[in-house]
Amino acid sequence: MEKENMNPEVIRNLQDAGCDEETISQFLACCQSGSDRQSMKLLKQHRRCLLEQIHDDEHRIDCLDYLVDQLEKAKKQNEITIRSADLIRKEGKNNE
Repeated sequence: MEKENMNPEVIRNLQDAGCDEETISQFLACCQSGSDRQSMKLLKQHRRCLLEQIHDDEHRIDCLDYLVDQLEKAKKQNEITIRSADLIRKEGKNNE
């Protein structure tokens, strides 16, 4: 089954799912040869790749969240240190 003979919605769906031209051609060739098993294998393989990308992106987001959290904690600690120093200075002036 050539690309032109395949339901355009199927091709569009494969493109929207991020399938490259090679994967789409392989899928169409499987459909043409009647190899439902192989076409399903291609789709599941692509799904696994997408899921791996999601997991990689989640890890990157976790790293950023950790960094933001550490920076916010450091900023709060710095503010506490500055406030403490100001209080110590004020108390020193009051005792003079």
